[in-house]
Amino acid sequence: MLKNDRIELLLRITIIERNENTPVTSDKSNDDQAQCDQFPVFPLPIFMLAGGVQRLRIFEPSALSMITEATKSNGFIITLRQNEEEIVEPKWGTHVQIVDFGLGSDGILTIDVLGLRMVMLSDFQTQKKGILVATATTLPHWSCNHDPLSFYCHHVHSLTEVHSSLAVILENVFLNNRELSRLYQTHYLNYAEWVYARLLEIVPLSLNEKEKFVYQLEFMQLEQVLGSLCEKIHIK
Repeated sequence: MLKNDRIELLLRITIIERNENTPVTSDKSNDDQAQCDQFPVFPLPIFMLAGGVQRLRIFEPSALSMITEATKSNGFIITLRQNEEEIVEPKWGTHVQIVDFGLGSDGILTIDVLGLRMVMLSDFQTQKKGILVATATTLPHWSCNHDPLSFYCHHVHSLTEVHSSLAVILENVFLNNRELSRLYQTHYLNYAEWVYARLLEIVPLSLNEKEKFVYQLEFMQLEQVLGSLCEKIHIK
């Protein structure tokens, strides 16, 4: 039964993709409409910012139902779940869109998702099949300074010394990690926000420490932290 559900979901995503004659862009009229809306919520123990890409393995029936619902709307919300036993209503999340999918040899559905924007969450509800939904309102954040779907570049930014050094480190990460490199087919190394966001997602900090850069700490503080960390460790 679950295998049939995965096949049905793959067909649904394929039909949606075929019906999209133009690539998704951040059209202003659509953007205004999406500023505050209801989306399915998927709590996961991963830290993801706008512009990030993650590959998810979908096997639980509730997760399959949630992804199916997400294909009917403009994506879903990934929230940070730090404790498997403690379930709390998260204050923030990352609005993501499915950009690729597949069915592994083990029959497990995989989806690649792209972070579109950071959001604040409210008005949680549990719908049929146990799907959690919430109202999402755009959260201004430095990782959203550029549209992740239109990074294909307007002009080349001048690189500061710290930015240049961190961009080289991130480039080496991609060169040494084939799976990560496949997820990020285009590397926007000229954009400090993109480089710092990708490094923050993978550096060995606790989820609690990373979460501080969503609300409490500023972009320049992140630059200092990343610069210090990358002097001390070799990221692979």
